[in-house]
Amino acid sequence: MITSSLLKQDAMCQHLFFTRYNGFSKGLYSSLNCSYNSNDNKNIIKKNRTFVAEKFNLKETKLIVTKQGHSNKCVVIKHSHDKNIVADAMVTSSRNIGLGILTADCVPILIMDTKNQVIGAIHAGWKGASTGVIENTIKKMISIGGNTRTMIAAIGPSIQQRSYEVGEEFKKYFIDLNPYNEELFIRADSGKIYFDLTKYCKKKLYNLLLSKIDLLDYCTYQDSKEFFSYRRSCHNNEVDYGRQISVISLL
Repeated sequence: MITSSLLKQDAMCQHLFFTRYNGFSKGLYSSLNCSYNSNDNKNIIKKNRTFVAEKFNLKETKLIVTKQGHSNKCVVIKHSHDKNIVADAMVTSSRNIGLGILTADCVPILIMDTKNQVIGAIHAGWKGASTGVIENTIKKMISIGGNTRTMIAAIGPSIQQRSYEVGEEFKKYFIDLNPYNEELFIRADSGKIYFDLTKYCKKKLYNLLLSKIDLLDYCTYQDSKEFFSYRRSCHNNEVDYGRQISVISLL
C-alpha cells in the first residue's frame, strides 16, 4: 500500500493506493485483484474488496467502484447504495464512503478539498484525460462546494514514460489538440516514441489552478511484483490481467 505525503496531511481524509499484494486471488490475478471485469473468481474479488474496505473501517458495501470505460464522465456520489454506475470519475461530500478507482497502467488521481471537505477520484487513461475527465471532475467538485484554491491532488502508480511506447498517429492526435503537447513525447535513438501520461495529467491539474500536486513515480509496467499492468500482460501474451485499486474517503 502506498500513500501520498501530501494527502496524508489532511486529518479528515483517508486514502491508499493499493498494490497487487495482500489479497486472495491466485495465478495471473495474484493477489489483490479488485476487478469484476477480469475472469477471476467473483467471490474472491468480493473478498479482496472487503479487505480494501476494512482498511478504511468500512463495509464492502460502502466502497463505490464504477464501471469504467475510458470516458470523460464524472458522477456525484451521495449514498453508498449508488451502484452499477458507468463513469470514470466520482466526487462526493458524504462521509464514510470510499471512492475506488481500478487501474492497470492508467493513472489514478485522488483529490481532496482540504477546506470544504469534498473529494474526487479519477481513472485517467489517455482517452479519458484527452477528452476532459479531469476537467469534468473538478467542475463536479466545485458544483458540490469545492474550490480549486484549497484542492490537493495525488497522481498514483501508473505506466511511466520510459515504458509507454506510442505511434506517430497517437502523437499527432495530441499535438493537434495542443501544439504544446509536443513536450510530452521523447524519441529514442531507436526511433521509438514514448509518451508521458502522468505529466499530461499533472499539467491539466495545474491548468485548473491546483498548485499542490503529488506525483508518485511508480511504474506499473516495469514493477511486475507490485502492480498489475495491461500492457505488460499483452506483451507477455497472457490471457487476462488483474487491476489494483486506489481509494479515498472522508472521515
